[in-house]
Amino acid sequence: MTMQATLQTDPIGRFWEQLMRIAKATDAAPLNKHEGCWEFGDPDRGWYVAVNAHEAPVKCYAGAEVPPFHAYVMWFGFPAGLITPAEGTIAAGAAANMDTLLAWLEALPRGGPEAPA
Repeated sequence: MTMQATLQTDPIGRFWEQLMRIAKATDAAPLNKHEGCWEFGDPDRGWYVAVNAHEAPVKCYAGAEVPPFHAYVMWFGFPAGLITPAEGTIAAGAAANMDTLLAWLEALPRGGPEAPA
């Protein structure tokens, strides 16, 4: 199986693929250049993501401590997930789940979303 085929069928791979697309489009890459987490969100759709690309835990804008090399996900202000490149836990509600998170990420414009205020 090719890497592309794996990414298309693996939700964790698709999540990180979309994050890297957005990071490149917004000149946020490499992610470890940020003093803390790289963060972005969409208040209208409810999603917020903070990525810690450092070797130590870092507090994000929302106040949560994000472990090294993890993405912390919130949905309308509520914790919704913690994802590494290998595994993760995400909310399983009707409106907040991996499918809706991926749909939001994949629908973002090529320039990406705005950073939190």
